Amino acid sequence: MKVKSVEVELRKDGYHYYKGRKIKAYYPREGWGVAVEFENSPVDKDFEANIWFPSEDELKQIAEKMRESDEKTWRLRGGKGWTNGPRPFTKLHEWI
Repeated sequence: MKVKSVEVELRKDGYHYYKGRKIKAYYPREGWGVAVEFENSPVDKDFEANIWFPSEDELKQIAEKMRESDEKTWRLRGGKGWTNGPRPFTKLHEWI
């Protein structure tokens, strides 16, 4: 598999807003998330599986988007962190 795009997408009012589409959210929490879209590549046939060998640049891009989504979610939640989900977030200080 190859990374096709890495997007920061909004989840609000029970929906994901992704590339102009409104998609019902499984969990109706509000925040921003990182969506990684993949496309098939020849290696998938070789391994008979959807497999991804990430490049350093792809991992950096994903990490940058995750930091962006944390900041946007923190602002959307009025400066509050969260304890649920796979990546809890607490911001101790906002430096100006």
